[in-house]
Amino acid sequence: MRVLAKPRYGHPIAVVVILASILAAMTLHAEDSTVPKLDSRIKMIPHSLLHGLAADGEILSVNQTRLVIVGKTYYGDRHYLTVIKLPTGEVLEKIAIALPIEEMEHATGSQDGSRIAILQGDTIEIRDVVTAGEVKHRIAVKASEITSIALSNDGGKLVVGSHQHVTLYDCQTGKRLQQYQINSGKPIVFFSDVDQLGVFSSTGVWLSESSGKPPEFRFATPEGFELRNVCVSNGHCFATLKKIRSVNLAIEIMSGNYQDSTYFAAKFDTQGNIKWQVGTSDDLIAVNQDTVVFRNKDMLMRTTNSAEVTTIGRCEWLDQWKFSAGGEFLVGLVNQENGVQIWNADTWRPHFANAIPYGPSACGIDDNGRATVTSQSSVCVADLGKPFQRVTDLPDDISPYMGKHWLSGDGRLLAWLTKSDGVKLMDLAEEKEIKIETRSDSKATSVWINQLGDRVIIRYKSKPTSPGQEAKRGFFEGFFGGTSAVAAPTDLISLPTGKRIAEFNTSDLELLKHPIFPAERMTYSTRTGIAHYSISPTSVNKTGSIRIEHYSQSVSASGAMVVGTHSGKVLWYESPVSSPQTLLQTNDDHKLTVGVSPDGKTAYCCEHVGDRRETLFKVISCPDAKILWEQWLPGEINKLNVSPQGEYVLLSMFDRWFVVHAG
Repeated sequence: MRVLAKPRYGHPIAVVVILASILAAMTLHAEDSTVPKLDSRIKMIPHSLLHGLAADGEILSVNQTRLVIVGKTYYGDRHYLTVIKLPTGEVLEKIAIALPIEEMEHATGSQDGSRIAILQGDTIEIRDVVTAGEVKHRIAVKASEITSIALSNDGGKLVVGSHQHVTLYDCQTGKRLQQYQINSGKPIVFFSDVDQLGVFSSTGVWLSESSGKPPEFRFATPEGFELRNVCVSNGHCFATLKKIRSVNLAIEIMSGNYQDSTYFAAKFDTQGNIKWQVGTSDDLIAVNQDTVVFRNKDMLMRTTNSAEVTTIGRCEWLDQWKFSAGGEFLVGLVNQENGVQIWNADTWRPHFANAIPYGPSACGIDDNGRATVTSQSSVCVADLGKPFQRVTDLPDDISPYMGKHWLSGDGRLLAWLTKSDGVKLMDLAEEKEIKIETRSDSKATSVWINQLGDRVIIRYKSKPTSPGQEAKRGFFEGFFGGTSAVAAPTDLISLPTGKRIAEFNTSDLELLKHPIFPAERMTYSTRTGIAHYSISPTSVNKTGSIRIEHYSQSVSASGAMVVGTHSGKVLWYESPVSSPQTLLQTNDDHKLTVGVSPDGKTAYCCEHVGDRRETLFKVISCPDAKILWEQWLPGEINKLNVSPQGEYVLLSMFDRWFVVHAG
């Protein structure tokens, strides 16, 4: 059962997507062909077939063998039709559309997955999926009056909604068959699973008795709510409702506590009586027969009756989903990752996903050149010279944001903060959890694993005893000009035993960036400079600090440290307590991301030149400051990871990665 395109109301994650798009626009998103000729020591991780398909997009059509999506890329305004083979994910066609699609309600597909329709100017183009590059029929309309379009289940009829009328056309001849006047404001048109013509607006639902009959008013939106999305399947109407006043529907709650929900998914009978509801975090649903898929916060959920809700998986960045014609697949657009996710509707395991995570939260690379990164919902790996492949979902209780989870230097171990303020650790190679000693009386706020994967640092906060204490703490955390008296106990955990071997304290404001602790030394950035510690088998001791404004710093297992400063210098310290030597002087408006080899004898510098939107990657010997070689790269490198033994360096951008053979 297809779910028609929803009306263009404010979406709960719209602000996030917009901000991400702005960020992406600030970085050069060139096609692969624009990447300059690379030194033989640099390999770009290739884009997967599904990369860059449907930013701000729409699923038009999906059946057992074909998926059709429409959307634009982050680095351009041009729209494309993309035809994908199922279940393999092979891209069969990518077709440029002449005019941009202003509203997603102006593009649609038939339920059987055979035909699509797109508004282009004052013409609606009808295309067959098997020959999507060819326009089969054109139907003349007035684009300024159109609110939505929909195709019948077999693609034989097209319905067009306008502010005054709902008009039915024959797709083969282009002739108008019928026209109905419906006073519904901005009507959104659709067909039920048995080809009943339907219309809904924010106020109610109209549905024809059978094919060829005019739509009749069936039920009004419950008081205090607004209809946002509607479909009809298996004799029932399923809808999402937005709460517009402080009311709750007096009906059965399926599970959980949803008093604070902004949206509700509800099931109606043909008389408009509500049979059940469940709180959701937005207005997106997909329905096949009586199986309803919806989102509650960051989890994708499903239900088949009023008694049970099952979690499918994480879905922070899914922006739309739809069942295939026979219900075999559930397809979702991962807008933040600019790609596609597909689940098998029998097992609810992902078939494949776009494995190009944007702005990865954690990275690692081993000494075979295998890169591991986390996306918003999964862990992906890329062997040298090959595209990323999804290896596992992120755990359900993980936060996807920076500092909330971490990878070891080689990408083998994943540590994360749970939603219950605890900490967990997983061996990704063995796919098993590693037990570690944690505090039950404090709230974990950050977790890190060192490069070698044999130590974990967990930072805590004492749990507030009153709302006022929490508010005071939040003020000082968000306002760098203040000082906080709240202690931040920090534990050092030894692996593989998982036992706490040391404890030390920092203030709430002191630790601003992640610590770097490759061996017996640890450094981390503060708001005034760099603090450095020594790590013994049973203790962690602060040995000093350096007052310096800097972008990034890196410390080697030998104790050598490299720092990229705000003044445009790359500095090398033989040890954190020694005097610095200048390796490189650049412009003070160039952002510097730096790294150092495990032996401390080689420095790596990514110098971002903003006016060129490019980064100059340099390899520098230490301490003689000799530039061994350099390479221009498009965009801005935002992370630099060195493998445990220094064989490879991973350079991370917003939407691509480069692996440097450094050995």
